[in-house]
Order: sequence, then C-alpha cells, then structure tokens
Amino acid sequence: MGRLFATALFTLLTAVLASTTFAQQIAIPDFGGRGDLPDGLAATFTAHLRQEVSGTGLMVDQAGLVTEGIAGSLDPFYTILAGRLLGTRYALSGEIVDNPASDNRFTVNMLIVDTEDERHSDVLTRPLPLQDMTSVARDLAREILSFTDLSQSLPAGDAGMFISSEPAGADVWINGLLVGRTGELNMLELAPGRYSIELRAEGYLPASRVEELRSGSTSFPHFILNELRGGSAQLHSSPEAEVLWNGDSLGVTPINVALPAGSQTLLLRREGFRDQEVQLEVRNNRVTRVEVDMVAEREPLVIWDEAPGVQVYVDGELQPSGVATSLRPGRVTFTVDNASGSRDFTMVLPLTGVFRLDTDLGALVPLPRD
Repeated sequence: MGRLFATALFTLLTAVLASTTFAQQIAIPDFGGRGDLPDGLAATFTAHLRQEVSGTGLMVDQAGLVTEGIAGSLDPFYTILAGRLLGTRYALSGEIVDNPASDNRFTVNMLIVDTEDERHSDVLTRPLPLQDMTSVARDLAREILSFTDLSQSLPAGDAGMFISSEPAGADVWINGLLVGRTGELNMLELAPGRYSIELRAEGYLPASRVEELRSGSTSFPHFILNELRGGSAQLHSSPEAEVLWNGDSLGVTPINVALPAGSQTLLLRREGFRDQEVQLEVRNNRVTRVEVDMVAEREPLVIWDEAPGVQVYVDGELQPSGVATSLRPGRVTFTVDNASGSRDFTMVLPLTGVFRLDTDLGALVPLPRD
C-alpha cells in the first residue's frame, strides 16, 4: 500500500472516528524480526510482553490482523493507523534484531503511540538476553504504563494522596491498576473514598492497605517493605476491622501484611466489637491466610459504611461513627442525611444479630457468619 493511499485512508478514518471514545486498550501485534533469529523468538517475547502489560490493567488486543511489515515498522504513522483500524487507544510496533557482532546478540526496539492524541514515544531499545526475557518485558511494560498514565483512570477529585516506601522504587497498585513507582510517583488528586493500595518490589514481600481519602485533605501512606526473610499474612474479617501489630496500625481488612518469620500476634479492632487477637506462625516466603468473624459487644448491633457528607441518626440522635451500639429490640427509625436530602427508614430489630445498614436503600442486611 503506497504512502499516498495510506494517507488518504488515515484521513478518512480520522473523520469517521473523530467522535469515538476509545477504550483503555493497546494493540500489541507479534513483533517483526531482522537478521538470523531463533525460530519463534519474536512471538515468544511478544507473549511475555502482552502478559506483563495485561498485569498493568490495560486490555491487550493481540492485533492478529496487523501485517508483519506494519508490526515491525517503528513508524508512528503506520502504528497509529493500525491502532485506529483496531479501535484501540494505544498501539505498539516493534522488532527484534540480530546483532552477531555485538556482546548483546539480540536487541528489541519498540514504539508506543496514542491514536487519540496522535502522539508517540521515542524508539525504545533494550538488550534481549534469551535467559531473561521476562525482565525485559516487565521493563518495557513500565515504559508503556508511563506513556499511557493509567493513574488518570482513577476518579479525579480534591483528595490528595502521596505514597512513599522504604526502600523506594516499589510498584504501586491502586484498585488493581499499576500507576507508577515510589520515588517517581507524584501526588495523586483523587475523588474522596476508599482505595486499595498494594506495593510490590523485587526481593521484598508485598504490602497492602486500604486508605480512606477525604475531601480537601491529603493522605501520606508510607510503607516499610520487608525483605523476603519473612512471610506475610492475608487477613479477612467480617465486618472490616483495623489491624494492629505491636501497637502500630497496619490498615483495614481485607489486607495483606508483611511480617517477620516466627510467632506473631495481631490485634483486630472495630468499635462495637470485642478486640480480637490472632495468633499465627509466619514462615519464610509463605502467605498465611486468616479469616476472622468479629464478635459484637452486645446485640442487636447495626453498622454502616461511613462516607463524606453522610450523617446517620437513630431515633433522632446523631451517631458519631459508623455503628449504633445502644439499640434495643423493636421499632427503630434510622435517618440518613446526605447531599440529596434527609430520609427516614423505620424497621423492627430482632432480639439478636449484627446487621449492616444500606444507607442508599434503607435496608438492614444480616452480617454473614460461619
């Protein structure tokens, strides 16, 4: 296909697709090759790259319709054209080159494009050792992440969050999206609400917590990563509870916490429930899974998820936190105030039981127990 015809086709596609909203997808065709490459090398590396990119939260289109010439072109024009034809926001072209005279026998070259904003990266070049293709794919996936800036996929707002770690350089995952690395990641400005944060670094145990962001304030979650000389505990509780170790708060369940090897004691705490100690044996490089049913101090008990701008009254009395601890069986009126106004929900409480109040529907949902 001549360049002139391709230009005309590109112009037509631009006009037709101008109003299209592109998904957060990236087209990754099988890389091209130059020189005397081992059979299947390009396809094998491309598979590694697709897997690593999928782990960042982007949806990968394998771009099976893209020809080898365009797939390995490293030409922004043709790479954008291929992405537009496939309907993806982002696209790659890449090649693996045989360099018989070089100490690094094989090299991978890659170009990233944004079909919506018509921008492209520089050509990225990396040595490709055959025994460690995964590390190269992971490194290039980070470059793709930086180019696509998936942090923009998180809801924007006036709640700030700055994440740091010791050591720096850990991958930061928020609500399942890889958004950058500590030491390089700027302040995030997000909508108020609850966010699940996980940090991962080579040679260290993963660490996670749930962070509650409030409008107009800034949170500074700091993680101290433990080397792989210990293990970790994955804790779930019903309902959610704060987890403490040696008096320090580690976050709120569900949570995965790194701990030194040996016998450890964790404390789970939530207002309206008895403090609960958890004894566990932490083993090197192992994950210990723990599920805990919190025990109410008295029943009936009603809890709810706190949210900015939402107030809950019980029989006209404002509740300062997300729990009503002085309830009696019988007829009770819950009043929920929020930006939409005030609503009353009258219901009958049984003699016993723990319930979660759905502040949107005005319903009591029994808390599941084993």
